[in-house]
Parts: sequence; structure tokens; C-alpha cells
Amino acid sequence: NRSFFTLMPQIACALWSCWLLVESQGRRSWLVAAGLACALTLGLRPTEAPWLLPFMVYTWVVLAKEQRSSFGWVCLGGLMGAGLVAAVHAWVYGSPFVIGYWLSSGSDQVLSTAAQPSAAPSFIGWRAFPYGFSLSRLRVNLVESWKLGFWPWMSAWVMVGIASLVEVWRTRSRERMVVLGLLVWTTAWLLFYYGQGSYADHIGGQAMHLGNSFWRYLAPAALGWMGYAAWFVLHEDRVRACRVVGAVLLGASVVGGTWWALADTEDGLLRGRRERASYQEVRAFVAEHSPASTIWLSDRSDKMLVGERSAVSPVPAKQELRMLLERGDGPAWLYARPPSQRERDAWLAEGIELVEQRTFAREAIYELRLREDRQGTQKSAY
Repeated sequence: NRSFFTLMPQIACALWSCWLLVESQGRRSWLVAAGLACALTLGLRPTEAPWLLPFMVYTWVVLAKEQRSSFGWVCLGGLMGAGLVAAVHAWVYGSPFVIGYWLSSGSDQVLSTAAQPSAAPSFIGWRAFPYGFSLSRLRVNLVESWKLGFWPWMSAWVMVGIASLVEVWRTRSRERMVVLGLLVWTTAWLLFYYGQGSYADHIGGQAMHLGNSFWRYLAPAALGWMGYAAWFVLHEDRVRACRVVGAVLLGASVVGGTWWALADTEDGLLRGRRERASYQEVRAFVAEHSPASTIWLSDRSDKMLVGERSAVSPVPAKQELRMLLERGDGPAWLYARPPSQRERDAWLAEGIELVEQRTFAREAIYELRLREDRQGTQKSAY
């Protein structure tokens, strides 16, 4: 659902910048294009600069030694790209020196609508740290990710890192040491920066899950370690076991990742296919049994009835729904998993009863009604 998520175009743009720089062979147009691509790379997502800039500097200093005399042309391209980025930021945000992550209203909105506001990170007012500064939240994210099932990948990263350190110590290779250091820095920075966030962009609220943004933000580290592991396995001829271990890790990752994507109980493709098959049945039931004024409430299924009913997602606070019923607006139907007894008690405590209408696979439709002792406060909608 985020086909143009900026992180992937940014990584692609960074690779193009490095390739143009290394392969330019003194051609000025290539050097200008390399500088332009570098500026656009940083402009797409400026918060990634702390790990991107060291890689670009390494490319310039080590891999493009013969091009150092043409540094001015690269700077010219960089200035052109920086001007373009500044113009776009001024047009979108009203200032060339403001980025989306520094807009406090976005963070405030997330915190105000989060499922568990108490779990939000503690902010200390640093504009450069929109996710706040909370080492306890970082620990929770890492532990929950391990429990969720990411331990094979996390273990693989650690194994590759240890094997690389042993090889660097043995060969005293300065180049390998620098590359390994850049990967370690990238991983540490991304974990530190994004790991302190409390993400509520999933149906599970702030619970760690397969669709959590935290893991998308770690994509540069994952891709970097994958590439480094492949290079290390292919070039380490002294220890044949390295290739065997690499093949096993690769096979396990491909098979495990494919199985997870297909069979995950929450977001798996097979589960989603079965749920989509029931959507037509849900629409037919709603069209037949609910009036046109019905308000459709759900956490992620609002698009199911687009154009047919007024849809709200995510589900508003219970107090707001009670006030809606007291005004006589509605009726209101809730599409959700069957609630536990504790959740039903929470609805009742707010003066709302959940009256089941029909069950579909894992979800059910409930009509929200005021408790009998509160119905006297309800106003007629007619």
C-alpha cells in the first residue's frame, strides 16, 4: 500500500549517484549528474543523511580517487539538486529549511489517536528527533521484534558481523574494516533513531507486527548486510564452510520469508484472500439490513463500503460514539473481531451495548445501542 515509499527510491538514487561518480571517467556531465543525484538522495528523506553521507564520502575518497580533481563539477550538480529540493520544500512546507518530520502537528495527531497513548516515547523538544528519545521504547521494539519471529534475520546479521570481524582481524584489511564499520554505524543509527518510536499505523495499534513501519525503516541496514554477506561468502575461499553457511541462511530466509508472507495469521496473503472473498457477502448484508444513514465503523475496512455508507476508520473513542448516539445520529454499525468480556464491559461502562447482527469469518457486525438506562438522553434524528 506504499508503492512509492520514499526509502526505496532514495536507496536507488544513492546507488545511481555512486555509480555515476565511479564510472564517470572525467566526463563532466556524469559528474554533474552524480552531484545532482546525491542532492536528490538527501532531499528525498533528509533524516537518512547520518548514514548516507558516510557511504557517499567513502565512495568519493576510496572508489573514485582519480576523479578528485573534478570535485567542482560534482559540487555544481549538488548545488543544482539542493536548489530544486529547497524549492520543493518551500512550496510544500512554506520554508526551504523545514521537512515533514519536523511538523509537530503530525506527531501530536499520532499521539492523540494512538491505541495506548501511555506507551508513546517521551519527547525532549529536539526537532531532529521527531520520534522522541526513549531507550526503554527502543528495548521494547527490539524485544518484541525478536518475539515476533525476526530472530533468524537478526541472528544472521550478528553471525555475519562476527565472522567479518574475525576475518578483518586476520587479514588486517583496512578496506573491509571501513565497510564493516559503515554497516555497523548504519544499523546502530537506524535502530537508535527509529527504534524509539511508538508506531500506531497497524490494526494492532502500537503492537509490533509484520506490517509495522519500524521494519521498513531498517530496510537500508537489511539490504546492506545482505549484500555484504553475499560478497563475504563469495570471496572467502579459505573457509569452505562459509559458503555452506551462506547457502543455508539464504535458503532459510527465502523459504521462511515466503511462508510468512503467505501464511501469517494476521496479514498473510492466504488470509487476506479469504477475507476479500467475504467482502461481497458483507456488502450485500449491509445493503439489505441497514438504512442508508448507517455509519460504518471499523479499524481498517472503511473502503469496503465506499460510496454506499458513511465510513469511519479507525474506530473513534467510545465517549465520542456515545455522544453520537445521544444526538440521534446514525445508526452506527461496528465491524470488528468478537470482543472479549473485558472489552464488552468497557463498552457497557460507557453506556453502549454491542448487539451482534451477523458473523463473517473472523469479524462480526455489531449495532451500537445506548444502554436502556441511557436511552432517555437520546434525541430523535427525525
